Amino acid sequence: MTKQIARYAMVGIINTVIDLGTLNLLVQVFDWNLIAANTVAASLAIVNSYLWNKYWTFSDNTRRHIRQLSLFVLINLIWVLLSDTLVHFGTLMLQTWFASWLYWWQYNLAKCVVVGIIMVLNFVTYKWLIFRDHKDNFDQLL
Repeated sequence: MTKQIARYAMVGIINTVIDLGTLNLLVQVFDWNLIAANTVAASLAIVNSYLWNKYWTFSDNTRRHIRQLSLFVLINLIWVLLSDTLVHFGTLMLQTWFASWLYWWQYNLAKCVVVGIIMVLNFVTYKWLIFRDHKDNFDQLL
């Protein structure tokens, strides 16, 4: 499991670069709304995440693509909604507490906190729900 966590962390770093890079590009350069930009950025990172985590992190070469992809999309839609909500309210909170900060500092800080939360939730759902090895059993956790 240590190897999986290390691989998951490396994929997570790449996903974070994609997520934050796209978010800032859309907001700063193209003047998009924060929530729309966050949704697109998170979605791109999710696509990258599925491919790398399925085949590399969890070494899942089974042919359960329909089931896995359906679960993956459903779970990640929930996480995107959670991410949008937390980024929105986190940014508003930071605007209140640190009104003198530039806007991009505020939403990037909120986004970084949210990325950390979502990464933990993703690992748990990927490992034990989406890409679970049917030989795994929950007794091994104890």
